[in-house]
Amino acid sequence: MQSNPEPIQPVRPRKAKTAAGLVGGFGLLGLLLSLVLFADVLDSHGASVPAIVFLLYLAQLGLSATQLACGVFIWLGRSWARSTAVGISVINIIGAVVLLFTGAILPAIVGAAVNGGLIRLLTDDDVKDWCDE
Repeated sequence: MQSNPEPIQPVRPRKAKTAAGLVGGFGLLGLLLSLVLFADVLDSHGASVPAIVFLLYLAQLGLSATQLACGVFIWLGRSWARSTAVGISVINIIGAVVLLFTGAILPAIVGAAVNGGLIRLLTDDDVKDWCDE
């Protein structure tokens, strides 16, 4: 009697592993920095904090949590996670352009370059193929 062979698991490409790690890592870093930012906002020594600051904090927290989740689901090969991660990188590039106008030139250039590299990695054929399976 013949036994059923185990189904062959697809091999996760190295670029997909790298993309998942970077996206998830940046999401985790963003969450940690959001907590530091929130502690700083709360420690305003009784000064009134504009509502826009809390709105921006919540937006950062939401984007970071979404980016962390995207890293996990890119690892699992979900196409929606790859597309969402590309969208978050585009939002981050727009933020870097806005940052240029505040005079923070080096952080803006680094942020735009990192997110441009992430977009390039996320749109690589190996990563697209992995996430479309």
